[in-house]
Amino acid sequence: MYKILLAFLYLSLIAVPAFAGLVAFEEIDTDQNGAISGSEITAAGISVEAFIQADVNKDKQLSIDEYAAVFTEPQNSL
Repeated sequence: MYKILLAFLYLSLIAVPAFAGLVAFEEIDTDQNGAISGSEITAAGISVEAFIQADVNKDKQLSIDEYAAVFTEPQNSL
């Protein structure tokens, strides 16, 4: 039982950071359309300059990939 509990705790420590960026994206995307607009990003307290830098294709919205590339930290391998 002790080994199962330790394995569960270890896996949960790995899983939480891996999905942290996705949760933040969903929280910022208040209209739930799968993209973050300029108004959503500023409402979340992120600067317009950061939004412009992240908007690689210049469509004035951030996809989850654009958001993750700039606003999530790379995961360290164990």
